[in-house]
Amino acid sequence: MRLPFNRAPYRFWLVLAVVVASWLPWAPARAAAIFFAAGLLPGYSIAVRMNVRFDVALGVGAAISPVIFGVSVLVAMLAGADARVAGTFAKGIGLVLFLALGRPSQALTPGDRRAFSGALVILFAAAVLAFSLPLAETWWRVREDSWFHAAVADKLARDGLPLTDPYFAGLRIQYMYVYHAIVAACAALCRVDFFHAMVLVNAMALTSTVLAFHALAGEFTRR
Repeated sequence: MRLPFNRAPYRFWLVLAVVVASWLPWAPARAAAIFFAAGLLPGYSIAVRMNVRFDVALGVGAAISPVIFGVSVLVAMLAGADARVAGTFAKGIGLVLFLALGRPSQALTPGDRRAFSGALVILFAAAVLAFSLPLAETWWRVREDSWFHAAVADKLARDGLPLTDPYFAGLRIQYMYVYHAIVAACAALCRVDFFHAMVLVNAMALTSTVLAFHALAGEFTRR
């Protein structure tokens, strides 16, 4: 089975849907658009060039898409862009990659479809367990290390690069911050606070973990 959105016209309509959703006055729609543009599509467009099955391309794509998005955000910010412009640039890079590089994937056998459906069920159940409380209760979003990560993302969004430590004025931060670039860009594009943006980024991480594990496990069992 070849999925229809691998064809160029369907890729165009999917990209158009993402662009329209990005401008809707409803935060969940904007979050869904960013999820696809930053968490799935750019990496998928690269992975599918390896002539692999759809589920493998999606798993690999979900793993590398946030890296592409985060690095693109940092490159734009290094050039002087603010978080919103940098996020828009990175989102555009992802959508252009999907349009330009997307191609049909290998067909899924009935066994592949069953295994992939099982992975999606696990992903859905894990998402409900992981995000129901953070989305419903403020204190679940702002607990533990969330304050630190929100502070770093806020410092990056306000002052750009080079990034200094929000807790030690004037000192360069001694912490990897590509994650915070993604959070800052997601917050600016979705027009939500950094704590809600972290929920979105965690959703990308959960998706990549489940789908990449499914892809690797499937390839390992075939050998």
